[in-house]
Amino acid sequence: CEVQAMPDVVKQVRHALHPVIGERTDGERAVLAVRVTNRSAFRTRIYALGTRVRVLGPGDVRKEIVDELTRLAEET
Repeated sequence: CEVQAMPDVVKQVRHALHPVIGERTDGERAVLAVRVTNRSAFRTRIYALGTRVRVLGPGDVRKEIVDELTRLAEET
């Protein structure tokens, strides 16, 4: 998966989403490639990071996250 984060939180994102297998800069933001072996655990870590991180792809993982968050929001 690829996630995007501002430079001031990259260290937190690296720690939370370990192992990071690649990293590049996209303008002023960092884009980190993360190996995901358990999608449920990945979503939990992404939710804990909140707005500090943005999931760029792949599309099916991003859609899964959006769908789950939408469902949770509708349940409240």
